[in-house]
Amino acid sequence: MPRQSRRPPVGITRFNYWHLEICQPRDEQTLMFRRHFSSQADEGETHLAERFVRHLHGPCGEPSCRLDRKLARSPRRSVELALSGYIEDSREWSRNKLAQQALKSLAPARRATMREFATKQHDQWRQDLDTIIGRIREDLEQFEQMIPKGPGSAVKMLVETGYSAKRKIWQEYATQALALFGRGPTTLAITIGAAERATAGRLRARLDLRNLSAEEQAYVVHWFRHAARNLIRYRNGDLALPFEHPSCADTCRDTVRPALRS
Repeated sequence: MPRQSRRPPVGITRFNYWHLEICQPRDEQTLMFRRHFSSQADEGETHLAERFVRHLHGPCGEPSCRLDRKLARSPRRSVELALSGYIEDSREWSRNKLAQQALKSLAPARRATMREFATKQHDQWRQDLDTIIGRIREDLEQFEQMIPKGPGSAVKMLVETGYSAKRKIWQEYATQALALFGRGPTTLAITIGAAERATAGRLRARLDLRNLSAEEQAYVVHWFRHAARNLIRYRNGDLALPFEHPSCADTCRDTVRPALRS
């Protein structure tokens, strides 16, 4: 039985993971501060746990609840149905004492079936996260090859689709890189620049990281690697680590690349 089922965060993509609370590189003091307050994920888990308790005794009454009809039809299976629904929705169900008591109350055959269901559910979520993490690894490697000049520096003879893919990676990563230092164009300016071939030179200039010093470029690369490392830790059921530049840069590099390939 996995120690924790980690479903992919809602809305996560290969180009927004660094904005998520579970990934954002933060200093140790900020991390400690935020752990004392409920996040949206924490509040969601609290709601799921409370709904699980209601389901143990029958329908919860929430609009469009997919379990209520089943519970109304089969009240004698309320424990089994409530537990399966909780496992399907929550990444923290295995830490819930009431859920563990409910699991132990099932007949051995039913208990084994529920454990198998939980394992499959966890494996599916892990596969989904592994897919996202794998794409992030590829994007990071390409971004590191392109920094600081952009896609033109890494692509000499490439078909248009290949160049377009690299340009997309560069646009997303370079925009965030400049935002770390309070620089860069707005999203609208980037869109306008990308839409008109005649302004392609201007777009490259606006997203040109050559204006960053070597130290700033190293900071950028480390910042993205640390965000990816935190995502890997989330997948594995671990807490985010504080961002300490440059002291953890080598560890992030050495940890992220092998882990992202696994």
